[in-house]
Amino acid sequence: MKSLFVAFTLLFSTTLFAADAPRPNILYFYVDDMGWGSIGPNGQAERRAKGLPTVKTPNLDKLAAQGVNFTRAYGCTVCSPARSSQQTGFHQGHTFADRNDPDNAMKAIRKDDVTMGDALAAADYMTGYWGKWGYGGSKDMENPVIENVQTLPTSHGYQHVLCELHHVRAHTFFQPTLWKAPGKRQGG
Repeated sequence: MKSLFVAFTLLFSTTLFAADAPRPNILYFYVDDMGWGSIGPNGQAERRAKGLPTVKTPNLDKLAAQGVNFTRAYGCTVCSPARSSQQTGFHQGHTFADRNDPDNAMKAIRKDDVTMGDALAAADYMTGYWGKWGYGGSKDMENPVIENVQTLPTSHGYQHVLCELHHVRAHTFFQPTLWKAPGKRQGG
């Protein structure tokens, strides 16, 4: 009986202490065309030692030192398939955006796909997405529309958004189709 009491005490005390533990903040960078070795902790010291040009990234270096720096991850090599793979966890051949072509611009996130935003919002995290989204747009460059509301970032767990929705327009320097949510500032 005494060992049963000890077991229950350990179980419940672990549960109580686990409930009080603070959750980590998550800042996830996914940058188009940035190589793994482009930041300090991933190869800049080696480049500097060889006399090659380097880029100083002190703030990213500090974030990497204080957090998690993925060193054995493998991604897709192209644009939309890479982002859809990162968002859903599917291999690029099994995501909704399996190639990078004009028809891909019209593909939408499937309603049952769970994105990082969905998972983090379900865990009560405040979520945001900034950058190129590019899912579910049209091929019309002059009058781009998003025909599938289910593909909007706000339909997939992201509460604060500033992004380019249109896949093809995102490849230009002038982006008149940036989308912001929520549209109004909250609380004044």
